[in-house]
Amino acid sequence: MDSIPRELVVVGDRVLITPEDGEEQRTRVGLYLPASAIDAQAVQTGLIVATGKGDPLPDPSVFDDEPWRAEERTPRHRPMQAKVGDHAIFFRKAAVE
Repeated sequence: MDSIPRELVVVGDRVLITPEDGEEQRTRVGLYLPASAIDAQAVQTGLIVATGKGDPLPDPSVFDDEPWRAEERTPRHRPMQAKVGDHAIFFRKAAVE
């Protein structure tokens, strides 16, 4: 494979979560659950490792009187509430693996 290091960029209002497995594979009595029983669970928890910039906001200067004037416009975003290091609860069906 390539020896070029790759960087994962999370865009928009998305988050990258590392699922937690640890003690969830055992019951309170100490029995180990098979992988099929764990996959059937609807809700899972994990640790947020990366977040996107947030929801993009519209630029009100687009509606200026002189749209032909060239200006350097920087995109604006509504920041995410979730931060790197937070614990997240998510639905398995809504997740993209």
